[in-house]
Amino acid sequence: MYPASSVSKTPAVFSQRPDSKRAWMLLALLLLLSLPWVSAQAGQPFLWQLEHNGRHHYLFGTIHSGHPELNQLPESVEQAFNQSDRFYGELELDPQTLQTTQQLLQLPPGRKLSSSLPPKLRQRSNQELARINPNLNLALFERLKLWAFTVALTLIEDQLNYSQQPAMDQRLYQRARQSGKETGALETPQQQIGVFEQLSFAEQIAMLEATLESLAQQTPNNSWMQQTYAAYRSGDPDQLNALFETQWQLDDKILQKLEQGLIDDRNRLMAERIEEELQQHPQQSLFIAVGAAHFGSDNGVQALLANKGYHISRVVD
Repeated sequence: MYPASSVSKTPAVFSQRPDSKRAWMLLALLLLLSLPWVSAQAGQPFLWQLEHNGRHHYLFGTIHSGHPELNQLPESVEQAFNQSDRFYGELELDPQTLQTTQQLLQLPPGRKLSSSLPPKLRQRSNQELARINPNLNLALFERLKLWAFTVALTLIEDQLNYSQQPAMDQRLYQRARQSGKETGALETPQQQIGVFEQLSFAEQIAMLEATLESLAQQTPNNSWMQQTYAAYRSGDPDQLNALFETQWQLDDKILQKLEQGLIDDRNRLMAERIEEELQQHPQQSLFIAVGAAHFGSDNGVQALLANKGYHISRVVD
C-alpha cells in the first residue's frame, strides 16, 4: 500500500517493469473509468438474478478497486458466486491478456508522452502530479499513450492507497480459478479500449485539459475517488451514470462519444455474449461480473437481456 502522503519510492503501477502485476494495475486504471463516478453498504448490492431453462444465473456489478471495505462482498453475492459453475468477467485476466492490454496502453518504442504535450500542458501535468504526491512526475508515465495517461491521472488516489490490493474483478477471477470454475470473458482488450483509440489528438488533449482542471478543484474529502466509493455504496445504477457527466467538463460531442463507446456499445456486446454463453451451457449456472456502470436502468446489461425475453430480478439482501 502506498498512502498518498508517504510514498517513498515509485509505486509498482508507475514503474517500467513489464510484469503481469503492473499490467493488471494499468488495466485497473482503465477499467475503473467505465464506472462513471457512483453512495453503499447502505444500498443494495449490484446483483441481479437471471432465470433461464430452470436455472439461476447472476449478474454482478463490480468496482475495479482494491479498496478493502468495498471488497467485503455481501452474503447474497457470496452465495451466488459459490453456487455458480462458470465465471465471466469483462476480460480473461490471464497473463497473456494482461500483457496484450499493457501493450495497447503504451506508446511505440522510442516515443515519449512528454514529447506529444504542448509545453504549458506538460508543465500543468507535472504540477498536478507533484500536488498529488511530491514523488510523482511526468517521467513516470512516459510510456503511456496520451489518453491512458489521462485515465491514470483520475485514478492515482486509488492506486497510491490500494495498489498492493487486488481489485474486485481480479479477486473474483482468482477465486473462480482456484475453486475449479470454468472462466471466460465478454470482451477483448481491443474492444474495451476501442473508444479511446478512436479519439483524435485534439480530443485527447481536451480530455487531459478537462481532467487537470477538475482535479485542481477537488478537495481531499470530496475527490473523484471518494465520490466513486460513496456512489458504489449506494447501489443505485442511475446515480453512477448521472455522475459521469459531472466529473468531466468536456465538449458534448466528446462526452457523448465516450459514453457511447464506454457504456452503450459495450453493454450491447456484453448482452449478446451473455446470451451466447447461456445457450452454449444450458446445464450450468453462470456468474457474470462487470463494472457496475453497465447496469444503468434504461440501457444496462440487465435491461437489454430483459428485452430479449429473459426474466431478470434484482437480488435484495
